[in-house]
Amino acid sequence: MTASLEDALGLLGKWHSEVARLDVIFLTTGAALVLSGWFVSLLENDAGVVLSDCAKPDDGNLVVALHAATEFQYGDPREAPENVREYLSRAIDSVLAIALRETWALYLYESKTGTG
Repeated sequence: MTASLEDALGLLGKWHSEVARLDVIFLTTGAALVLSGWFVSLLENDAGVVLSDCAKPDDGNLVVALHAATEFQYGDPREAPENVREYLSRAIDSVLAIALRETWALYLYESKTGTG
């Protein structure tokens, strides 16, 4: 379902306070970055998100500028096609997809593998 920036920020805040483990996929033309880690922080004025594969790092491994976001989508396993719903319900709690300019996309999957 389509989400607003405020919805996305609320979900990121929830994941941060819960130290929720995230599986992150960042796609761009000709390349992809995949990591398992945590949402670390928002940049000043909600300008971007810092993600890391360390629970409490000094620096994030991936910084994504939210001003480049063109769309936010939220989903959970209940919305998945029936043939994969059971598998997804064992693997993830929810997903936040952020469409970015230049055909880039960021997918944040809240993992069921535990917290930090």
